[in-house]
Amino acid sequence: DPFAGERLWVAHNTRGHHVAGLIGPMAREDLAEAFDALAADMPFPVPHDVKSATDSLESLAGLSPSAARDRAAEVVRCLLLALRTVGFLRDWLGGELTTARLRHALRFLLASERRTLPSALPEYTDIAILDQLAFDHPVTRKNGKPSVAEFVVRLALAAGKDLESPELLAWARSVDAQQELNDAVATALDDREDHQLRLVVSLGSSLTGGWPETVSAWLLQNGELLDRQDFGCLTVDRGGAEAAIEEATGWAEAHAEVLGRRLRWLDVAVPSAVLLEWRPEEAGRALRFGVQYDVVLHWSRRLTPDPLLRRLQGAVSRRWEEIATSDRVPVDWLDDTDTVDRPPLQDRLRNGHYRLGIGLAYHTGLDDQLMEILLTYTPVLLWPQGVEGFPADRRGCLESQWPTMPEGLGHAYRQQWRGEHTGHFADLRAVWDDREWLRFCRHVRTTVPPVQNTIKEAS
Repeated sequence: DPFAGERLWVAHNTRGHHVAGLIGPMAREDLAEAFDALAADMPFPVPHDVKSATDSLESLAGLSPSAARDRAAEVVRCLLLALRTVGFLRDWLGGELTTARLRHALRFLLASERRTLPSALPEYTDIAILDQLAFDHPVTRKNGKPSVAEFVVRLALAAGKDLESPELLAWARSVDAQQELNDAVATALDDREDHQLRLVVSLGSSLTGGWPETVSAWLLQNGELLDRQDFGCLTVDRGGAEAAIEEATGWAEAHAEVLGRRLRWLDVAVPSAVLLEWRPEEAGRALRFGVQYDVVLHWSRRLTPDPLLRRLQGAVSRRWEEIATSDRVPVDWLDDTDTVDRPPLQDRLRNGHYRLGIGLAYHTGLDDQLMEILLTYTPVLLWPQGVEGFPADRRGCLESQWPTMPEGLGHAYRQQWRGEHTGHFADLRAVWDDREWLRFCRHVRTTVPPVQNTIKEAS
C-alpha cells in the first residue's frame, strides 16, 4: 500500500505454521504445543511431512537435553508413525481401502483392546483414525505402536491381504514396530479363531409371542452350520428359557472342546413381547452369560418372516449401507410424541422418513407392538432401560462408543457389574441385526408356517 502511514511489521509465528495434508487434528495440536515450548529458547520449524519430520528428529538430537526437547521428539515420532502408516496403507491397499473396512478394522481393534476412543473421530478416514491411534494411546503403553500395528493387521485381514507380505514387513521396519507387528498378527489370528464358533439361540417358537416351550439352537463354524438342536423348557417362563439356554451353551461348549476352539459369541433371538422385560446377558447360574460370552440381542421374527417382512428384508439389509457411511452417529432418535400415534408413525416408516438406526428417547410406555413396528423397518433399535429415558444431553457417549458396537455394549455392562464407571452408555439396550445375522436368517428359514403379523399392511 503506497499510502500506508506505518511500516509493515512481520514476525515468525510457530503456531501459525500451516500444517495440513496428511496430518490430523491431534497431531496439529500436539505439534503446536511441543514446538511452542521449544520456541521459548529458539524458533524451530514445525514438521508437516515425512521429510521435515525426519529432519526435525536430527535437529532435535543436536539440542541440549531438556524436557521440551524430549517432548518435541516424542511428538515427531508419533507424527512419523501416523504419516508413514497412512502412506503405506494407501499404496498397499489401493482400491481396497474403503470406509467400511476402516470401520470394521477399528471396531475389532477397540473390542480387542477392551477400550473406546476417548473422543469422537471427526470422520472415518485413514488420516483421522491413525491420528487418534498414534497420538492418544492407552496410559499403560509408552506409545501408539501396538494399536497402530493391530489396526493395520485387522485392515489387512479385512482386505484379504497376506500377513507375511514383504510390503507389510517393510512398513513395520520403517516405523520400528517389528515386534508390535508380530504381536498384532498373533492376537488377530487367535481372535479370528475365537470368532469361528457362534452359538445362536432363539426363543421365537412360541405362537403367542411370549416365553417359549422350546429353545432352538444352532452352532456355526465360520458362518456354516455345524450342528442344530432344540432344548425343551421345563417351565414356560423366564426361568425355563434361561435353563434351556444354559443347557444349549453346555452342548456348544462340548463341541468347542472337541474342536479345540473357544466359544465366545452368543446370539440370542428374542420375540418382541420379551425384549422389554428380559436381559439375557444377566442370566446364568454360575456365571452370567454376559461374563462368559459376547451376547448380542436379535429379533427372532426375522427367522420366521411373514409376507411383509419378506418383502422388506432387502430394504432392511440395504439400510446398513446408510449406517456404514453416515458421517454422524447413525441413529434417528424418536420421543413419545413421534410414536404415540401409530398410523402416522407407520406412514413415515413406509415413506422412508428414517434412513438409519432408530433410537427411542424414552422408556415408560414402550410396548411390544411399537417394537414390532420399528423392527420391521430397521436392523438397529436402541432404547433406554431406565425410566429417566435417554435425552439429548446423554447421547454424546455414542460418539466414541459407536465404533465398538455391538460387543462394546456388553463390555459396558460388565464394567457396570464390577462397579466401574460407564457413563450413560450402559443405560442402553439394543437389537443389533447386522448383515451377518440377516444372512443367517435367510439361510435357516424354518418350515414352520409364518406367524400372522400384528402389523396390518397399509392398503
